[in-house]
Amino acid sequence: MKALKVLWVILVAVHMSIIIGNALAFLFLPFLAPWYIAIPCCTMIGRVLCTTIKCPLTVLENKIRKKLGWPQIDRFVGHYIIRWIKK
Repeated sequence: MKALKVLWVILVAVHMSIIIGNALAFLFLPFLAPWYIAIPCCTMIGRVLCTTIKCPLTVLENKIRKKLGWPQIDRFVGHYIIRWIKK
């Protein structure tokens, strides 16, 4: 049980750092990379962020949450970022 909680914390931290990295790349990549690299990368980041595709890390987190007896989440960004901003 303790190991699952530690795994959950590590998973959330890794997932959050990936999201922050993608957001920073989306903002700064057009200024730091040539257009033929920036446009496809920003398009891919925007597509992933704006679609309802289930992220594999969210699926893994839901499996861990289920084993811990916690409620499952629908989307990582909505659960951890949007809800925190609305408070």
